Amino acid sequence: MRTLRTATLALLLAGIGAGAVHAVTSVAAGIHIGPSGRASVDLGFFYDDLAPYGHWVQRPTYGWVFIPTVATGWRPYLQGHWVWTDDGWVWVSDEPFGWATYHYGRWYDDATYGWEWVPGDEWGPAWVDWQASSDYIGWAPLPPSYDWGRPARYNLAADNYVFVPDRFFMAARVSSYAVPVWESARIYPTTRDYTNYRAFNGTVFNQGVPVTVVQQAIGRPVARFRVADLPARQWRQGVHIARDQVQVFRPQVQRAAVTPLSRPIARRSVLTASEARTLATRHANRRQMEAQQQLRHQGQPARVAREMRQQDRLNRQAQQHGRPVREMRQQARKDQQLRQHGKPAREIRQMNRPSRQVQQHGRPVREVRQNARPKQQLRQHGKPAREVRQMNRPQRPVRQGRQMREMRQMNRPNRQVQRHAQAFRAPRQQARAQRQAGPQRQFRQQRQAGPQRQFRQQRQGGGPQRQARQQAQGGGRPGGGQRGPRHGHGQP
Repeated sequence: MRTLRTATLALLLAGIGAGAVHAVTSVAAGIHIGPSGRASVDLGFFYDDLAPYGHWVQRPTYGWVFIPTVATGWRPYLQGHWVWTDDGWVWVSDEPFGWATYHYGRWYDDATYGWEWVPGDEWGPAWVDWQASSDYIGWAPLPPSYDWGRPARYNLAADNYVFVPDRFFMAARVSSYAVPVWESARIYPTTRDYTNYRAFNGTVFNQGVPVTVVQQAIGRPVARFRVADLPARQWRQGVHIARDQVQVFRPQVQRAAVTPLSRPIARRSVLTASEARTLATRHANRRQMEAQQQLRHQGQPARVAREMRQQDRLNRQAQQHGRPVREMRQQARKDQQLRQHGKPAREIRQMNRPSRQVQQHGRPVREVRQNARPKQQLRQHGKPAREVRQMNRPQRPVRQGRQMREMRQMNRPNRQVQRHAQAFRAPRQQARAQRQAGPQRQFRQQRQAGPQRQFRQQRQGGGPQRQARQQAQGGGRPGGGQRGPRHGHGQP
């Protein structure tokens, strides 16, 4: 049973892979290489290749058009960048359908479904209308009524343009610097028209904004590339930049009586009734939101618009970092108020950091400023920070536990001094006691009360032998007279 499930799964995956390969092969099969070596396709190739990226719908004015599946606020010629070539300004798109929709045909903003692309058969570097002012450069997709070989007769709304600051015109992703849609109405009246298409070497040359103006705006020379044909086997890349070349897939398109319904791959992307209702509702909501934003920002001066752009940038950063938007707005308001007084932002943050720390620990801000003022004054007079802290420590209101700790710290030196004095006094007292009770005193005491002293005392007192002799002499003489001195032995 397990072997059967494994075999079934393998067959299913093989069928899916074969279907995908067959789809790619079927699309690639629509490319034909002519005798000159250049590729050629028909309109059916557009229907099949663009089917995974949107829907095909038939409109009463332009027939079958392509509606890309994109996010809200999307506009043509937004995801990509510009390159200066020998054919003028070439748009290098980051979107998989850009090789066809930005170099063939025209775009227009439909009232029901939004942006729609009408297929065409002539390749161009980019089919846009150019506008520029002293600060901004903008472009908008040309409508189907535009024919570059005839006088221009068309009207474009201001919100159709993509405006970027002129210094970011050569950015790798101009979408990162595009202004909001509602600001286009403010910028557009200050611009002038630079749209200029002409034939050059058998191709269309897109002059647009002069390259000298762009070089002056960005402050560096603009590199120039050479346009070359991309090999037919690499047609999926659309545009490839290699060294000094911009290789583009630009086949010759042949008009043929073919519709998406007659193509097996394109038939899956034809817009159904339910999808049409959903798409129409989504476009109506987008239109309403843009109208509200435009009314809200209409008539405001440039300073307010600039502040709103800064606020939008802060909001996006706050959402990315997880911080609440309200906190970011409050901090930005404080920074702006302090900047008006001439203080730099770094000093502002350093001044606000102690206030936030004090508020977290429950101490009032006024007390912090009062304690910080003498510190700052002392630092200005050259006193070290440690001395400042020691001088300011008694001024701080402390709790009972802190008072006891400071008292212990103050008493610690006294105890240490007493301990050192006692340790120094004890050897001296011990040495004095040893001297007082030393061997010399004992010798003197023993000498004073020793046997020699007793002998002297006995000798001075007559001793037992002398007493006995005196007694013997006194008893043998008549009268009991005493013996005279020794030197009187010669007398009778």
